[in-house]
Amino acid sequence: MKTVNLRADVVVIGGGLPGVCAAIAASRGGADTILLERGMNLGGNCGPEIGVHPSDGHRFHPYMAATGVVAEIIDSAVKNSAKTNTFDYHYNICQQWDTVMAEELKKAGVKLLRRHYAHTPIVKEGRIVAIECEDTATYKHVRIDVNHIVIDASGDGNVSAEAGALFRHGREGKDEFGERMAPDKPDDITLGSSLVALVRKTDHEVKFTPPEGTPEFFPGYWGEVNFEPKEGETLKFFFPTETGGELDTIEDDHLIYDRLLGQLYSAWNKVKNVSHVEESKNWELLWVSSRIGKRESRRFVGDYILNGNDVEAGRIFDDAIAVGGFYTDAHYPNPENMEYVTLIPTPFYPPTKLMKEPIYLNFF
Repeated sequence: MKTVNLRADVVVIGGGLPGVCAAIAASRGGADTILLERGMNLGGNCGPEIGVHPSDGHRFHPYMAATGVVAEIIDSAVKNSAKTNTFDYHYNICQQWDTVMAEELKKAGVKLLRRHYAHTPIVKEGRIVAIECEDTATYKHVRIDVNHIVIDASGDGNVSAEAGALFRHGREGKDEFGERMAPDKPDDITLGSSLVALVRKTDHEVKFTPPEGTPEFFPGYWGEVNFEPKEGETLKFFFPTETGGELDTIEDDHLIYDRLLGQLYSAWNKVKNVSHVEESKNWELLWVSSRIGKRESRRFVGDYILNGNDVEAGRIFDDAIAVGGFYTDAHYPNPENMEYVTLIPTPFYPPTKLMKEPIYLNFF
């Protein structure tokens, strides 16, 4: 197999929004920067394959909007109409969104390598000095020598784990940080994974027959599945379920996707054939993502571990490099059926019959 040899000051692994921003910032700071993306599209969970578009003041937060590189990219997306227009303005699978991020990388001088799977770190004296990759488009082996640092923004952090970096998995017990939402004892439970679909209204009746093996409906993420299109609404994102919180989000990735797909079909069947027959008569299931929207994987240990108390208190760190605003968004398995995830209620999401009282949290 032919080997391609490259060199960079900074190598960023993972072309999600954090990786894109890190690469732009590094290049603007004068570093020769390479960004490796395993797939074809940039954005990760907010890219065209999953579509959880970055949200700030326009949706969730009453007095905080994105700043810095993220704001620049969002502004460019607005100027280029790089948005899937739906009623709630939140999800986005527009391919132009990927193009906007790629253009911002190019303007900053970042070398973008799509379909490059980074798998093996070369470590000397505790530092990653090179990354070995596969170019899955051309079947070439790629070695990138690293002058300074590697930024692992891949989500699963496989290269970091292979390099020996410390990481955690699951939830800490209440006695470690004194978090009021923590379980009494540590466990392996993680946040669930999502699967996003898109449905549209047509000018004729559309039947839906669930595939063989589709499970019986169980009220999961939002409780009882609801379908109430607004007047004039013809395009709607549909994400009724999450799963995998009791599984290993890396080792069980294939199982989680298959389970999610079955649960999604089950929920759409409930809408089409049981609970909202008239409202959904002309609606069709248009698109289902081929990728899982993973909420949690390995959590790497740094000099300090941000915990729930910091978030609720709005703690300010003197060495902060970024600012964010969101509530504690907890998605854990339903005790009545561990294969389904129930959203813990907050002031934004009122409780369903499967939820207890709302949990009121401060922004940070």
